[in-house]
Amino acid sequence: MIIGNGLMACAMKIYENNNDVLIFASGVSNSSEKKEAEYQREFELLKENVNFPGKIIYFSTISIFDPSLEDTKYVLHKKKIEKYLLENCKSFLVFRLPIIIGKSQNKNTFFNYFKNKLSQDNEVTIKNFSKRYIIDIESITQELPSFINLFNNQFINVTFNNLESVFSIVLKMKEVLKSNSEIVVTNENIQSSYLVDNELFLKFAAPIDENYNENILKKYLNDKNIGILYLCLGKYKMFFKEFYESCEKNFLKTHNKTYYIFTNSVTDETDESLNQEFFDYINTLNKKKVIIVEKNRQGWPNDSYLRFHFFDSCREQLINNHFLYFFNANLVINDEVGEEVFPDKETNFLVGVIHPGFYNCTKQSLPTEKNENSSFYIKDGFNKYFQGCLSGGRAKEYLEMSNILSKKIDLDNSKEIYPVYFDETALNWFYHDKNVLELNPGYSFPEDYILPFDKKITQINKRKVGVYEHD
Repeated sequence: MIIGNGLMACAMKIYENNNDVLIFASGVSNSSEKKEAEYQREFELLKENVNFPGKIIYFSTISIFDPSLEDTKYVLHKKKIEKYLLENCKSFLVFRLPIIIGKSQNKNTFFNYFKNKLSQDNEVTIKNFSKRYIIDIESITQELPSFINLFNNQFINVTFNNLESVFSIVLKMKEVLKSNSEIVVTNENIQSSYLVDNELFLKFAAPIDENYNENILKKYLNDKNIGILYLCLGKYKMFFKEFYESCEKNFLKTHNKTYYIFTNSVTDETDESLNQEFFDYINTLNKKKVIIVEKNRQGWPNDSYLRFHFFDSCREQLINNHFLYFFNANLVINDEVGEEVFPDKETNFLVGVIHPGFYNCTKQSLPTEKNENSSFYIKDGFNKYFQGCLSGGRAKEYLEMSNILSKKIDLDNSKEIYPVYFDETALNWFYHDKNVLELNPGYSFPEDYILPFDKKITQINKRKVGVYEHD
């Protein structure tokens, strides 16, 4: 039996249907948590289950031995729980864990906090002399079951002999991510050099090599969080199922994807059946993986033209992804698309797809904005033209672009000036004086076209299924 649904709960999934063992994995995960209510919630939930007829497994922290943390709310709470179990539980095991490294959407974990800071090139502040033990979540999965079988009513310190300074850990992360972040070390007089009695754990655990810390950092840093931005208002909902399934199968499939679906739940009678079918399907999916962002319909062209406003308004929600990719509703990913779509510093961390209708046209024939009064006017033209159906980049840069374009669109709207191809024109204006990663037209291959490119992503002819721009 498992209580909880986070990283530890997933790691101990083999006990999901085990009625002799209760995995209590619903504790406070943020060691910097200040709210007393969060700690009380955990305590009350544990008390409700303390009379479980089998063995209760609780996860504490080896930070109780760290003199620099001994007076924090988190550590005091863990000590309180340990004491409660010792005095009130007939059968238990307490595993005191170090920093766990693994795949998690929780932005408050040690690993994700620094990963997100470094990924966005933000300044990182570290306390001088602070040190931590770390462990791979897979080590937890492999090692703990044997202890659960062999021991009872004990406190087990789960850690290898791999204590390392936080500065060193973060520096390794910075090198793997090729981050430009500045690391600032504060000169606080703290004592954080401590050793843990881990003799019992090491007696049964498989040994690690000298590169254990570095290897697990590389392992999980190379696995990036990808935000998929998908706009499907009105009839465009009909395309989502096929897009989602093709994206799961073929797009950056070794990385963690979260889908942000910008859509409307309120619909008119003509779309009622489609709306029901769409939300019925959405409800079958993981709600942590597929997130609905409610947007009211504003009609053509604003349903599409204001996409950058939509993204900008969700900055806090989106910024924790490493990369963001926008897809038009009627795209289907036919073939495997891998890390070739990752832009880097040389390409300004932005990516676009060359328009399949203009890939071999002259500069003069490209449909860039010709109105000199428009914010998106390009005086000397542009020697390439990107299609608006697919764009992306590192979260920081893509959201900065969305903010800039939103403001310029608002300025033009106040003057009743509208660019020739709306959001696509705005995108080309932003890209025209920058070196960005260019995907060939095979990444936006219209289904009725014949092109000299491998078909990676298909554009469904929406008019064949009765969907038009004004829908």
